[in-house]
Amino acid sequence: MPPKIPAISIVAPASDCGKTRLITGIVSALAEQGIRACIIKHSSHDAPTDLDKDTWRFREAGAAASALLDNRGLATYYIPKSSLEDAIEAMSSQGAEIIICEGFRSSPLPKIVLIGGAEDLPLLCSLPNVAAAVAKHPIRPVVKVPVLDYDVRSVTAFIRDFCLRTREAPG
Repeated sequence: MPPKIPAISIVAPASDCGKTRLITGIVSALAEQGIRACIIKHSSHDAPTDLDKDTWRFREAGAAASALLDNRGLATYYIPKSSLEDAIEAMSSQGAEIIICEGFRSSPLPKIVLIGGAEDLPLLCSLPNVAAAVAKHPIRPVVKVPVLDYDVRSVTAFIRDFCLRTREAPG
């Protein structure tokens, strides 16, 4: 059985809080360290459908999944009733060493929560499995979790170390 690829989610109280900018910096820093990271982004919008396309027809005929690979090497996968776990498994097959998810607040994944100010602190108590908070300004957390500065290097180091511990943990 292959080793479990560690996954962690980065969440925030709302859009435009800096999740994507932070994740982009983290991925770049991990790549500089030779660590292959893959990203799964949650969307609250439906993706364009492939209704009446060949990939849809293949699934209607009984295929468990279908994929479209274009001449640029971009693949679009159509996997009916996919879950976060399915997406993590797919990213694992891409050689991921760490999987970073953007969003997925209610998932059981360990989470790093971006905190803009005191008004965001209740989020730390309401989410399952909070591993750390990232604060743009000094805060006094309402739960006992590490509080990191909104700094790519410190958050990258936390993720790398956290995921390494997760991967080495028995079970």
